[in-house]
Amino acid sequence: EDLCRDVTGVLTKIFDFIGLDGKQLPRDFRHIKHHILGNAMRLRSSGEVKLDEKWRRMLSQEDLETFYAIAGDMNVDLGYER
Repeated sequence: EDLCRDVTGVLTKIFDFIGLDGKQLPRDFRHIKHHILGNAMRLRSSGEVKLDEKWRRMLSQEDLETFYAIAGDMNVDLGYER
């Protein structure tokens, strides 16, 4: 989530941590040779990274109850609201 909200800031911190120059960040991942199977981003015309929270609308009440029963406490410990 942090990466999606602040791509440049988070990638700069990661680059700094691993000893690379954060100023060398690619501006568009499509300009770098790579192959990511199964990721829908590869089919989009935009290289923009953005937060996708459609799962919040797609999960049923029963799905949410199951999630909270299994991982609800951990989720709250990580700072999320129920």
